[in-house]
Amino acid sequence: MTPEAEQFLAKARHLLDETATMLRGGLNDAAGRNAYLAAYHAARAFIRAHR
Repeated sequence: MTPEAEQFLAKARHLLDETATMLRGGLNDAAGRNAYLAAYHAARAFIRAHR
């Protein structure tokens, strides 16, 4: 995996950790936005890894 792809995955993991915290606090809309952004970064990692 490329270093850039690893960075995108690290960002996705970080966002998912934040999402879990938001859900525990009842911030469902914000958690949904964060989860969507995490999926975006994971997709970017996939694209970078398979170029």
